[in-house]
Amino acid sequence: MRVLWLLVLVVMMAACSPSQAQTAIPLLTPTPTPTPTDRYEVKAWVDKTHPQPGQVVGLTGSLIKNGVYLNGIMMSGYWQQPGEASPSQHCYDMSTYQRGKCIVIVEGFPEDVFVPLQIEFIYNGLTYIADTGFTPQGK
Repeated sequence: MRVLWLLVLVVMMAACSPSQAQTAIPLLTPTPTPTPTDRYEVKAWVDKTHPQPGQVVGLTGSLIKNGVYLNGIMMSGYWQQPGEASPSQHCYDMSTYQRGKCIVIVEGFPEDVFVPLQIEFIYNGLTYIADTGFTPQGK
């Protein structure tokens, strides 16, 4: 019985082995298709462009990827407070409902002098920045 199985196995192997009459079919290798580049847009704005001293200004920002507003990303807000040598981070907010938002209290800024504000999103290792600002008015 063992000899019979061995004989069947040899016959099957011989039938599966390539003969010289067969030609090889080349394998097709797929060519990579170009992928579109993602397009990012950063928006920053304030709710009051000419606030009075003591008022609160809302600083808002959005990061948009290919037309879709991103959520769950941290937004930082930077500006130079009176008495600071340079702008520094003053707020940090998680973007929800398509935007991050923080506040600036208008105190100590000179009247009629533009106060630049900057927002920053860090997404997939890249930094996205936008600028806005306000000009304090006298009472």
